[in-house]
Amino acid sequence: MTTTRRSSRCTPREQHAGRGVGRAMVTHLLGIARERGLARVSLETGSMSAFAPARTLYTSAGFTACPPFADYAPSPNSTFMTLALTATPANRTAAERSPTVRANGVE
Repeated sequence: MTTTRRSSRCTPREQHAGRGVGRAMVTHLLGIARERGLARVSLETGSMSAFAPARTLYTSAGFTACPPFADYAPSPNSTFMTLALTATPANRTAAERSPTVRANGVE
């Protein structure tokens, strides 16, 4: 069984910007990854200033910079990040332990 997956782009609609929807999405997806027994989640995002909020979000979720992975080539326009997962509840954030993730009224 493969225990490593990579994330494709997932961006909340502009009207949800700044309301915690992105954080709720990341938290939810990491919870699913843990439930499925994945060992790592890796992602590629832009390195331009427009992607700074995404990089800040990923960093706050525990992601760290990493070299290109899978079939990605190094690029000045890309930032690669990865997060090693554990299934133990003690290592989960409070939001991940919560049965329902709410982001400013959005479930």
